[in-house]
Amino acid sequence: MSRMRDYDEIIRRNRASINMEEVERPLFGIWVGSYMPFQICNKASEKLSFSNQSLITPEALNPKGFLDDIDRLFWEHEQVGDDLIWAATPLIGFPWMEAIVGCSIRASSDNFWATPCIDGWEKIDEINFSPENKWFQKILEFKEIFAEHSRGKDKVDPIVKTPNCHV
Repeated sequence: MSRMRDYDEIIRRNRASINMEEVERPLFGIWVGSYMPFQICNKASEKLSFSNQSLITPEALNPKGFLDDIDRLFWEHEQVGDDLIWAATPLIGFPWMEAIVGCSIRASSDNFWATPCIDGWEKIDEINFSPENKWFQKILEFKEIFAEHSRGKDKVDPIVKTPNCHV
């Protein structure tokens, strides 16, 4: 088993671009698929049951339920062969910052959205941050589980055509 792409070369080209060094061509990156959370995370969304405008709590999201989707997304992006390194992201399109600052999060069968957490600019100082915030802790849980899932795995099984790991 071997890597699908030459990541050393991808890293070299990215570093050269960041350092504004001369490069043989511009970097090219592409996103595969939708930006709608439930279309991207179709395996996880099978396990989530939200009716129209359901209130979402951090406890409703299980990061381990997204691992099959992360593997599939990695594989789809690996096939593109672009210049970017794909990064596992917990629920693209989810209003994480709004949740962390205290907005209620709602969901339908298609998407998530935030409702206002203050009713005027004069209350902006009421927004505060605590590392104990349940939404902040949930995004850290996603990070830990995704990192553990990919730790030390740098091979893709080309015969089965499914990833058994991440770079």
